[in-house]
Amino acid sequence: MTASSLEPQRLPNGLLWLARPVAGTQAAVRVVYRCGGRDDPTGRSGMTHLVLRLVAGASRYLEPGQFNRLIASAGGRSGIEIDEDFAALQTVVPAHQLERVLWAEAERMSNPRLEPDTLATARQQLRQAVLAPQLNPYARLDLAVQRSGYLTHPYQRGALGDPEQLKDLDIDAVRAFHASRFGCDRALLVITGAFDEAAVARWVLHYFGSIRPPMPAQGAQMPVSTSTSMSSSGPAGTASLPSSSAGPRRPPRRLPRPPHQRWSRSRASFVNRAAPRARR
Repeated sequence: MTASSLEPQRLPNGLLWLARPVAGTQAAVRVVYRCGGRDDPTGRSGMTHLVLRLVAGASRYLEPGQFNRLIASAGGRSGIEIDEDFAALQTVVPAHQLERVLWAEAERMSNPRLEPDTLATARQQLRQAVLAPQLNPYARLDLAVQRSGYLTHPYQRGALGDPEQLKDLDIDAVRAFHASRFGCDRALLVITGAFDEAAVARWVLHYFGSIRPPMPAQGAQMPVSTSTSMSSSGPAGTASLPSSSAGPRRPPRRLPRPPHQRWSRSRASFVNRAAPRARR
């Protein structure tokens, strides 16, 4: 793969991957799953977010918190991103640690620990992530606009989810959703930074090529909402001024978009960070 190419390659198990070397001392790895908030089953808003936290949390050979400690000890950083169209794991480390990160990401992709104890931890993390933006009263307005701005499109629910819809979720449902939505054949691996392309190609084939693709599963049914308005309020004194918003109704859900369009925002923003921006 040449440095100028942004067309992904496909492994026999269906995993798409692309690499772009850039000058510097660091390397970044991003794993993007073609699954987002819009794919949450009816009555289970936040399922994608929850499963993403489970994938990021622990695996067969990585204890809870071990991945984050591994990255921190190497002088790197890691995080997750949940969107209506995709779910992503991202890690940045010194370039000489790249092979270790690729092994760890392949381990998290192939052997996530989906057990009742890790489910309880992920459920609590999701609740905290949902509550954090609500500390800002104006962020609650943005959420209200999103929920009332769409007619029947699943974007209406947002990507973070509703903890109340997940509190009675059993581990079997989580495992079934993971098998249908978080397989290697629904993932895109993006690597950028200071590395040798031939070495990266060998590592990708070695660590990710042996991951087995999951059995095909039917997609989840999406809920339909007919709400026309929503209000949001908080304790007195939390907002210095009242705020309101008005806008056109978004169109209803249409046919699913092709995978390359679903990943366009994630892929373009990540791969092109090293490119200089044109001045106006």
